[in-house]
Amino acid sequence: MEELNAIVQQVVQVSPIMKVFRIAPLGWELPDFKPGQFVGIGLPPTASKCAEATEEPVEPAPDKLIKRAYSIASSNISKDYVEFYITLVHSGALTPRLFDLKIGDKIWLGQKFVGMFTLDQVDENQNIVLIGTGTGVAPYMSMLRSDALRRK
Repeated sequence: MEELNAIVQQVVQVSPIMKVFRIAPLGWELPDFKPGQFVGIGLPPTASKCAEATEEPVEPAPDKLIKRAYSIASSNISKDYVEFYITLVHSGALTPRLFDLKIGDKIWLGQKFVGMFTLDQVDENQNIVLIGTGTGVAPYMSMLRSDALRRK
């Protein structure tokens, strides 16, 4: 099984079913990424689940990490951490385990940040409208935070 190579630095309860997680690498540096990209995070199937969890429809493999891809909500300027907006899926394999994490807990964080939902093709002088709800605003937050920090 892959090593848990990152640590939970902050957990903010936004609503009963939404949390913001700040995750920092342990012993390695975050790669460069573009606002709007995503990366995988994961936990072992033995990780504890939150009290709100219901039965999983499929039992996860005992010898593999449970991984899912999440859009990055933090700025691409900081190399200290990445931030994710995550909604609880009560019968999900990963989110009930994520929702039981505390500050200082270890987690797996992918080292390859990918995705094409970026502003690369948008002229910097062009106005744009960003529309999203719930955790769908995460890539937009990364775009806004990255641009705002560059414009100081």
